Amino acid sequence: MPNKNEVIENLNWVTERISDRVWTVSVGVIAVSLSYIVESASGKSAPFLQPQQVAIPAVLALLALLSDLVQYVLANRQNIALLRRMEAEGVDEMRFPKDWMRAGRSAAFSAKFGFCLIAVLWITVVTGVRAIELMQGTGP
Repeated sequence: MPNKNEVIENLNWVTERISDRVWTVSVGVIAVSLSYIVESASGKSAPFLQPQQVAIPAVLALLALLSDLVQYVLANRQNIALLRRMEAEGVDEMRFPKDWMRAGRSAAFSAKFGFCLIAVLWITVVTGVRAIELMQGTGP
């Protein structure tokens, strides 16, 4: 049976892994989107996907990265504020207040995962549909 410190340690580990994966996947979605945009600009042949089809997942991936940064900036500000309060009150322990920064961190964490998930699903579906169209000879 895990104790509170073990649960906190596990949560920190999982949160770090989620953030790492969000960055990796989001950068991948952006790279794939940009490759389709560059391909369409070459004009040598019909592009696999049109820039309009990949713009939304690219924007969602960028929003996921921005949400991750916002989460960590809020965490930094929250920790600095708590440290200053602890120093001012001369205590060694204190709980984080349930304030807008805490709510913002939680919202940013959920947003980064949601944006990333939607971006991956979008690019996967659009790519899959286009591949099926090409196999059936029905695409543009």
